[in-house]
Amino acid sequence: MVINLEKQCFCGLCLFLICFCGGCCNYTEAEIEQWIERSDTLQKADSLCKEIPIPRGLTFVGRKIGGNSSKSGIGYIFKTDRPVGDVRDDYMHMLFGDGWEQDEEGSDHFRKGKFRLSVDRAEYTSGVEGVVLTCSFLKN
Repeated sequence: MVINLEKQCFCGLCLFLICFCGGCCNYTEAEIEQWIERSDTLQKADSLCKEIPIPRGLTFVGRKIGGNSSKSGIGYIFKTDRPVGDVRDDYMHMLFGDGWEQDEEGSDHFRKGKFRLSVDRAEYTSGVEGVVLTCSFLKN
């Protein structure tokens, strides 16, 4: 039986993205560290997330990794009792003051050079009530 390598790679990429978006690939912190150590782009994304100040009222819960053929990303998950909109506003004020631009008016996605950031509700990706700050780095 001959396996088409292109189809196999595509299926692997789809499975990886489904796991990242659906939360089924819950890596331990040690496994995430190993992924980061092996990937220059994940190292850049992780460094970016570490540099972004944490708004008041957020408690760090953990990280998730993901990506595709054009970018690698890491999500920092925070628990909070604050409304997600207030947390997004805090991030927007910090990011605009540091040279970041919104991808489009009203968007929760930001860009600065090859870096991308997004602020989303955490329960969609982690089961935690709060927010996830996703930092990614474009490979090309």
